[in-house]
Amino acid sequence: MLYRLSLMSFISIISALCIHPASGQPQRTALITESLFSPGSELLRQQRNYGYGSQTNRFGFNVWRRNLVFLGVSTPTTDRGYNCGYETALQILVEIRNTKGIEHAYQKEWAMNQQIVLSACEFGRVEYSESLNPYQTDPPPRAEGDFIYQSASLNFYRSNYELALAAYQQLAADSTSPMRPRATYMVMRTLKALRRTVEAYAMADSILADQSLTEIHEISHNYRFVIAYRNPGEVAEEHLHWLLQTVRTNPERSANPVRAINDSLDASYQLNLYFPAADRQSGAIDWWLDDTPPSTPKMRAVYDLSRSDELVDWLQAEWAKNVLRSDWLWSLHELGSY
Repeated sequence: MLYRLSLMSFISIISALCIHPASGQPQRTALITESLFSPGSELLRQQRNYGYGSQTNRFGFNVWRRNLVFLGVSTPTTDRGYNCGYETALQILVEIRNTKGIEHAYQKEWAMNQQIVLSACEFGRVEYSESLNPYQTDPPPRAEGDFIYQSASLNFYRSNYELALAAYQQLAADSTSPMRPRATYMVMRTLKALRRTVEAYAMADSILADQSLTEIHEISHNYRFVIAYRNPGEVAEEHLHWLLQTVRTNPERSANPVRAINDSLDASYQLNLYFPAADRQSGAIDWWLDDTPPSTPKMRAVYDLSRSDELVDWLQAEWAKNVLRSDWLWSLHELGSY
């Protein structure tokens, strides 16, 4: 009987809290999933297909190999390099054919050098040491930039990042080179490889603001996830701000709703990585209320933002993945405002 009365009392309290003081009518409070991904339309059901990228890379590898056969170039004997940029190589090959024609000898020379670059990607700096060959046969005006880019990429895949950076920066500053956009993107990647995270992260915004670089806007936008993955260092708080903004984006109002959904999924995953620092011995989850800030960049970002951003406060309290899956907690919290 006491249990029944207590339960009825609890229901009465909740019912009273659900009555809006102005209208006197029951009001349903918003769930956290509605506030992050509203409205929940069919678009949200388009979950990221994580197998798609590998299938695309495999297709690019096979098409690249067939083009090498057509050109009379030795084909790769391994399939280790599915993630080594075969699609980009094919795009450049098409550009060269559009410039000099499908029968011109330059494309074969370029493809031979490009295969050396791709082989370095496959095998790494220790196992592969072949050098590029200078272009000889009536090279087009773009040949100098092509060779600089290939040389830079060869150094990049051999982990000679300082040499690669200097060459990429040279091309990125040349407004006449067709390779300028790709070189600019590779400057950002090389800065990341050199652990110059602040510069790499800042480059993403500068690239997106440059309309002459629209062909790399998509990959540069996405590369921010890569730059700040697991160890964001000095950009931890800036990246956390961006992740919070991303998960709050309404995909249906986006110019590219599919990308917006994928960004939200990626951002949700990375948000989880900001919240692993509960006291495992005592089970305490209110460490961020202490007077002494945490020492790690990610935890310091949470420490600072939890005081001003309610979502960060709740994500920390329930370790992100739990609160996102149990949004009724958020709803109960919101009841207190009525």
